[in-house]
Amino acid sequence: MQGILLVLIAVLAVVLYKLLSGQKLTYTYIRTTKKELNWNDNSEFFTSEQENGFLTIDKAMLIVEEEEYALKAENDSPPEAFLNIQQGRLISVRVKLLDGEKTYFIDPENNTIKLSIPQTSFVFTTFQTLAI
Repeated sequence: MQGILLVLIAVLAVVLYKLLSGQKLTYTYIRTTKKELNWNDNSEFFTSEQENGFLTIDKAMLIVEEEEYALKAENDSPPEAFLNIQQGRLISVRVKLLDGEKTYFIDPENNTIKLSIPQTSFVFTTFQTLAI
């Protein structure tokens, strides 16, 4: 009986370690800008709104508004989301949509997490890459 309890405790400890050691980071966003493309005349429309919500970065995945977007290219498809990082802090996240893109601006007052993400193809370090 004690052996079974020890094995059960060890399994639960491993599961708890895996859950707590995840690389998930959660941020609040305070504003969004949506860029819509009109395919008929090749025009672009920008709409900014004061929106509040949460977004989560988990390894190579962005989760926002209950949707998942890939941060890395997979199987011959380009990345669906891009991070804008300045001086180690996340400034905004840009997501590709079917009819354009949407940019989520991170709340600077609650953005105290310094990112240690290595410079890869899905991380942008200048604000000009957002084309806003």
